[in-house]
Amino acid sequence: MHSTLARSTLLLALLAGAGGVGAEVVLKTPPAAPPPAAAAPAVVPAKAGKRELRERNELARRADAGDVPSMLRLGLVYYGGDKGGASYNEAYARFHQAADGGDVRAMLAAGYLLAKGYGVARDPAQARKWFGIGEQVGYARALYLQSLLEDDLGGARGKQVARDLLERAAAAGDSAATNALGVSYESAGQRATARLWYQQSAARGGKAAARNLARIDASVPEATAERSIERLREDSANGDAEASYELAGRHHRGTGVAVDYGEAVRLYRLAAQQGSLPAQNMLSLILSRSTPAEPVNSAWMLELSHMNLPQGASLVPGATYDDPLDGLVELKPQSLPPSQAAPVIGQRAYLGAPALIGASVTTPAPAASAPPANNDDPLSHAREMRARSSDGHR
Repeated sequence: MHSTLARSTLLLALLAGAGGVGAEVVLKTPPAAPPPAAAAPAVVPAKAGKRELRERNELARRADAGDVPSMLRLGLVYYGGDKGGASYNEAYARFHQAADGGDVRAMLAAGYLLAKGYGVARDPAQARKWFGIGEQVGYARALYLQSLLEDDLGGARGKQVARDLLERAAAAGDSAATNALGVSYESAGQRATARLWYQQSAARGGKAAARNLARIDASVPEATAERSIERLREDSANGDAEASYELAGRHHRGTGVAVDYGEAVRLYRLAAQQGSLPAQNMLSLILSRSTPAEPVNSAWMLELSHMNLPQGASLVPGATYDDPLDGLVELKPQSLPPSQAAPVIGQRAYLGAPALIGASVTTPAPAASAPPANNDDPLSHAREMRARSSDGHR
């Protein structure tokens, strides 16, 4: 619970920047999984101090007078909650009001609440429309929000689309997406690659990434796993099915060894031949997505690596994510991969867009995001690794 001083500081910051785009908004950290619309908390009446209520009322007055940036900021106040209480219903109403006023960032916020069903009936189709506008205008956060939606909807195709969107958002420099991609790699056991993404996100101001980076650096190194690799290889060569299966999992997840999907598949085959039932099951799953053009589906292998953890192990204990709407006011449009044209919708100008709607603007190919010092670009490395693994060997 924030102190009265902290809440007053938040509202003063919101009011100070109400007329511009670049004012800093500091949201309180929400629960990891906000409650659904039916359980969303209602506004708590008359609990805020007189000064806080006066400041929020002034922000509301500006919004009701037609000031679109104030509508967005007021929505964030309701979304994040202050001493007067949090309300997803009020947040959505203000975000929708600002979206009608042409603010693309408000469209992203309203789309997120629609995608999750927080404070409003869930509407993935409308959420996609608003995320699509955000993507075309050039907001990397739109890609990340859409990836969350597609991942929630599930299905093999949805998971693949979600992964591609997440990688594009991270490559474009969105700090929340960069951190989330790091968590994804860590959950697959690829700690070194995860650390690179955490470094990039933290360098861009990602709060969750800074915590994840500190956590991963403070954790005990997997020295035991590294020391046991040679013994596992010996036992596998001597016909030990369990050793072959464990070694396959190590190559699958990158635990103590480099990730090598081709070698993992070879070892799963060997373990299956030696009588390992888990290896036979895993091999069946892998081959279910195998085609002549792509014998080893890298995206599917990454998803399966989450399943191939030791029994009872947690994916990423202690990992944290950024609020998807964190830093919304400060977001700027930019070039996104691949190139997109500005949307033509009613000849309106969207606030924060790089050009007036109706003018055809093609964004250039993005420059590669700067990698951490002394490290290769992790996205390029990951894609190169996927290409190698599709050949079944290094």
